[in-house]
Amino acid sequence: QAQSTIETEDVFDLVESAAIHDGHIDIQFRLPGDQAKTTRVPFTARRRGVETKLVIANEQSRVPDQVMIRRVLRALNWTDRIKAGESVKTIADSENVSSDFITHNIDLAFLSPEILRVILEGKQRPDLSTAQLSRRRWSTNWAEQRPDFIS
Repeated sequence: QAQSTIETEDVFDLVESAAIHDGHIDIQFRLPGDQAKTTRVPFTARRRGVETKLVIANEQSRVPDQVMIRRVLRALNWTDRIKAGESVKTIADSENVSSDFITHNIDLAFLSPEILRVILEGKQRPDLSTAQLSRRRWSTNWAEQRPDFIS
């Protein structure tokens, strides 16, 4: 059976319909020779501010989340400053953030080296958002962190 090659820009012309369901999208294609094919694509809805992104887990196309990386780097910097004797209030004032913002994010300074590498490579769970990082307390036990970051 001969296989035909479809150019990337032609793929959208082949889409007959798409239906969004809870946790997946069903895309129906009309292929050459009038064949129909339906593909199910799982996704996770991820809020960022007022917008919602549909995150499709595809290891090859994932890019590091720069906002998440900056948040972790800030937490590491705050920890160094606290060790040097600065108060959380002084750091908050100098960075134009609230003390609560710092205390809600400081745990990120204690992520395991494995988790830090995963975040830098953009390979954390696709449904994990920067907002989620801020909303919860992270264990300082590195083994307990792994399931929360790596799928």
